[in-house]
Amino acid sequence: MVRGGSWNNKPNNLRSANRNRNNPNQRNNNLGFRLAHYPCLVSEQFNLRIKLA
Repeated sequence: MVRGGSWNNKPNNLRSANRNRNNPNQRNNNLGFRLAHYPCLVSEQFNLRIKLA
């Protein structure tokens, strides 16, 4: 299943709920894996990690 838009889609196709009607075996240069990461702050004084969300 391919969900979400890519860098070359129109704005109305960028939602993560968007499902392009691609075949499961279709290859394309705009299909891939997207990863997101929240940074965390480290307090030197208390050696605590604070996760930003």
